[in-house]
Amino acid sequence: MSNRESFSSRSAFMLTAIGMAVGLGNIWRFPYIMGTNGGAGFLFIYLVTVFSVSMPILIMELIIGRRGQANPVDSVINVARESGVSSKWKIIGLVGVLNNVLTLSFYFVVAGWVLAYVPKLLNGSLITDSSDTVTSSYYSLLSNPLLVIFWQTLCIVFVAGMLLRGVKGGLERAMKIMMPALFVLLVALVVISCTVGNFTATLNFLFRPSTSGITSEVFLVALGQAFFTMGVGGSAGIVFGSYLKKNQTSLASSGLGIALADTSVAALAGFAVFPIVFARGISPALGEELVFITMPLAFSEVPYGAFLYTLFMAMLSMAALTSAIAIFEIPLTWITERLQVARRKAIVLLAGFLWLATMLVSFSFNLLSEFHPLEFINGFETSTLFDLVMFANLEVFFPLGALLVVVFFAYRLDKTIALDELNWKESRITTLLYIHARYLIPLAIVIMMAAS
Repeated sequence: MSNRESFSSRSAFMLTAIGMAVGLGNIWRFPYIMGTNGGAGFLFIYLVTVFSVSMPILIMELIIGRRGQANPVDSVINVARESGVSSKWKIIGLVGVLNNVLTLSFYFVVAGWVLAYVPKLLNGSLITDSSDTVTSSYYSLLSNPLLVIFWQTLCIVFVAGMLLRGVKGGLERAMKIMMPALFVLLVALVVISCTVGNFTATLNFLFRPSTSGITSEVFLVALGQAFFTMGVGGSAGIVFGSYLKKNQTSLASSGLGIALADTSVAALAGFAVFPIVFARGISPALGEELVFITMPLAFSEVPYGAFLYTLFMAMLSMAALTSAIAIFEIPLTWITERLQVARRKAIVLLAGFLWLATMLVSFSFNLLSEFHPLEFINGFETSTLFDLVMFANLEVFFPLGALLVVVFFAYRLDKTIALDELNWKESRITTLLYIHARYLIPLAIVIMMAAS
């Protein structure tokens, strides 16, 4: 353990953890999920679930990771042994590793689409008021397996290359450069978008109090989004916590800071997208095609439209790559430490496996578009491999991983370990927090899994 790398500073840790949380889930997925689920009501439930469910679980993972000082599997084993309980709880780390491999297998697909739009933006072919042109451009990309594979490969090679230098020279350095650039792009886009777009309509959509759109389905979608964007249940907190030295940072304040950054970016993404959408008179409830079809049409009608959409896609590319770098590190640390494989070799092996998995998943939009593996099950008749991987990842394994973390922390972990890592003393507040962790958080997760 003495030769194990660690973060050089609290800021390096925070940038990396935020980089993991802030990705396609915030900027690509969040606006269309919010648009299709009623706006303000969804945003309210999302904020509540992030701070009452996801953030506490993230802090639990950070505690396990910093105490365990190892990959997600060995960290859990180390903490379990210190607590005098079975090492079989290592299943938490294994589920986390599986979660992140599943995430990357579809994440690189979407990231490839984003990068594929870069040359289209440079030649100006996307900013047009012709719906047929924009729609054709999007679907011609998806239906071309070789083109899709090329851009996915580029993403994987970039991420793998960044991580070859290790935690400080690779992961940390990439985040120190890319995350500030991402925030600058996002703020610039929000300012310009709100200036030239319909700012008033956006405010009403995002913040006008209304209970009409709040349903049980909206609650479940918001909870799932909170898990996905924060990465809880995927052992991200365990891995990044394990790269922290004792007393290097307050885990509670770090968890709060990550949650605030994650929700701020999600809200800002709404202000970057919806003013332009409303200025064109387009419905926000248009699904995952919002970024690739709706927005080029919307930007064609506003001043500086080409520049704005280029800025948006640059920001989206940055978010996709920073998040992918951070997520890639999670299974990588398991391979290098648990399986005793040299880092460079482990990166090549993991990148190769993900290249094959990503290629197979991307075929859902072309060569395997008519392949529905679970068509014999009610509700999955038309689900492609891409749909099934996303469902398994977001609706099954992330909640399962989160539930395992909560049960282990609240019922099996020695309470003195948690108090020591948090630098807290036993009090009425900690008692209430443990009640919340023992009953309310597991209940929310079980309800979500049962509904799924």
